[in-house]
Amino acid sequence: MASNYKPFIEILPEKADAWRNYCICNACKEVEGRSNAILKKFPNKTERIRTHLKKCQYFKNKFPEYLMILYRFYVLLKNLFCIGNLSTNSSNITIGLLDSFVTRPLAAHALSKSEEVIFERLMI
Repeated sequence: MASNYKPFIEILPEKADAWRNYCICNACKEVEGRSNAILKKFPNKTERIRTHLKKCQYFKNKFPEYLMILYRFYVLLKNLFCIGNLSTNSSNITIGLLDSFVTRPLAAHALSKSEEVIFERLMI
């Protein structure tokens, strides 16, 4: 939900579409100034906010602990829905309530090499 990111963004009065407003990153606004941050505005949509915060160097410097939370959330979702890495001989695959998602039981594990690479790229 976009409301989870409200402490990190400022919602602008300008409309992005019929029901969404534009917003700007508070970390960008503090470092670059409001006028420069407005040049980087984006729609107040969860995916767009999350994408900006992952890429924003000012956010990474100001809130490193929240960046870690964003990454852990990504890993959790990936583990819950196991999208893109299903094997045909797995007996633990179950169809969830949502038609298009396949779920598996949760299992504790360390980060894989690809997840470590993704995390390192987020931290750059």
